[in-house]
Amino acid sequence: MNFYHLLMLFFGLFLIEYVHCQQVEERHLLGAINKTALKNSTYQWYHNNYENYKVDTLTLRPIHNLKGKYLFKLFMATWCSDSKSFVPKFLKIFDFLGIPNNRLEIIAVNKDKSYPQKLLSQYGVVYLPTLIIVKRNKEVNRIEEFSVASIEKDMVQILTSEKYTPFHQRKWFNN
Repeated sequence: MNFYHLLMLFFGLFLIEYVHCQQVEERHLLGAINKTALKNSTYQWYHNNYENYKVDTLTLRPIHNLKGKYLFKLFMATWCSDSKSFVPKFLKIFDFLGIPNNRLEIIAVNKDKSYPQKLLSQYGVVYLPTLIIVKRNKEVNRIEEFSVASIEKDMVQILTSEKYTPFHQRKWFNN
């Protein structure tokens, strides 16, 4: 083999590896997933945001023993910048509260929000991430895309039966 052939072989192997890395990097989770799927992922945004988030443990005191009474449905997307920011924080809070895996459903959505369409329609999900809190098969309330005060304060407000209006339903937002 001459230098030209070696160069072409090297370039070809490099190109194959580069394309493979790009494909792996662009994969997105879809449908029902669990915390383990994110914790074991190669998503650096997840690991960085989870590790760097400091849970406001004092604020969460009033709801520390409510974990078995509620079901948490978290709609998110691995391509969505708001999900990348907030989902690791939600999950760190759930870990602190000891929310068991069977009380947390995570649904990963595709880019045009057409999958899983049945669940998106059933729960009226428009914004990502959306955390829906359910008790006795009925929605108690939700946090949509952004928290109002903080994730912890919003959750306490919802779970202690205080009046809570999600960010996108507030009058000042819709004016």
